[in-house]
Amino acid sequence: MNEILTYKERVLWFYRNHYESGMKYKKLLTDMVNENLDIFKWYDDIISIPKTKTEVKELYNKDIVEWWKNIKPFKDVFDIPQLPKVDHKQWKEFFVPRIIELGGIAKKDLIDGATYRGKTRNATIAMWDEKNADFIHYRYSFGDKYRDKVNHFEDDNGYALFVPIKLLRKY
Repeated sequence: MNEILTYKERVLWFYRNHYESGMKYKKLLTDMVNENLDIFKWYDDIISIPKTKTEVKELYNKDIVEWWKNIKPFKDVFDIPQLPKVDHKQWKEFFVPRIIELGGIAKKDLIDGATYRGKTRNATIAMWDEKNADFIHYRYSFGDKYRDKVNHFEDDNGYALFVPIKLLRKY
């Protein structure tokens, strides 16, 4: 995983993380060619542009955790941000408790057969199926209706997850 980034990848990282209006990636490629990217001077700051994919991942994880620490509680499905892609340990130890703290309903508190308001990629309402330990929802694609399943956010399997925030109806 600790692959060395190319010059272009390092400049692209800088561009994505320090973008300003009018900044052009291709121009940066030529302007930064003789710069020391390990101690790059940007205005009054010294920026160390990551050298490896591992460093990029570590910076991303640090930034995303700080961002999630400042999120306000979920009052509506539109308050639920896109869930980050992080390693399993960080997901279980930080993100799952944080989502619950923000208003996500813990899996242990779900009621079999009840419908919940929440958020996943394709739906904002889903029914909890205790037997299969997943949510059932309907989605539409090209005019057709499909029954689909999605995991609770505590059971990250690398695919879409449902974050329930409100019990709608018990059956």
